[in-house]
Amino acid sequence: MVDISIIIVNYKVKDYIIPCIDSIYQTINDQISFEIIVVDNHSNDGSVEAIQGLFPKVIQLHNNQNKGFSKGVNQGASQANGEFIFILNPDTIIGEKCVESLIKIIQNDSKIGAIGPRMVSEHGHTQLSY
Repeated sequence: MVDISIIIVNYKVKDYIIPCIDSIYQTINDQISFEIIVVDNHSNDGSVEAIQGLFPKVIQLHNNQNKGFSKGVNQGASQANGEFIFILNPDTIIGEKCVESLIKIIQNDSKIGAIGPRMVSEHGHTQLSY
């Protein structure tokens, strides 16, 4: 078992998913064990090959058609080995200590069943989700 499974659904977003995955490896400290599961919805943009070449430890699940985001997340979750699951959009860049902070918060309060990070735009503005 790992501390956290990070699930990313991919559909033709090579230019986004590579920096996303790189940010995970750059920001999670070595005291957190994690796995990255990418569910590919039949991309043909070279993203599958790029991920394999650059990040061989990433688990890739391949669909022969676009099954959509929610089915992709469920597919990834069914393969996850983490104590926690982090659903991440492929156009996201993880900030320093983001994952560690989320894990610490949820481990310290048994009443929390789900948690998400504050989202910040590239210009430093908080992005609201509704």
